[in-house]
Amino acid sequence: MSEILGNGAAKNQPAFSADMWRKIIDATSDYETHLQNGLDSTPEAFASKYSDIPAEILTPELHRLLDEIYSLDSSSHESAGPRFLELDLLRTGGMGEIYRGVDQHCNRLVAIKKFAKSIKTTSTSDQDFALKPN
Repeated sequence: MSEILGNGAAKNQPAFSADMWRKIIDATSDYETHLQNGLDSTPEAFASKYSDIPAEILTPELHRLLDEIYSLDSSSHESAGPRFLELDLLRTGGMGEIYRGVDQHCNRLVAIKKFAKSIKTTSTSDQDFALKPN
């Protein structure tokens, strides 16, 4: 797994364009939906559907996702600190801010969305928003 460095870069994590990151995120989201729908596919077979993403990049990401899903099913993930660590601000908009961060349970880079204080939310609407795929 990648080790996250203090400046927000991940050791052994190749640099990609924003467009490539979006493609990787979309593909991993598709794979997660695929699995949630009860469809079975190996990461290698699923990655082969995405010819615009090199398999040596996408396949390890899909394996990490699969490992994360299995570990969430089998452990409680109790920890001394917060699960998500904010690294740096990516964007600010009308609804709030988006940060690059790390999921410390599985050591993966994630996007963290924070609603602006002017946006009224309930814990239920926050959960609904967090659970809906993009």
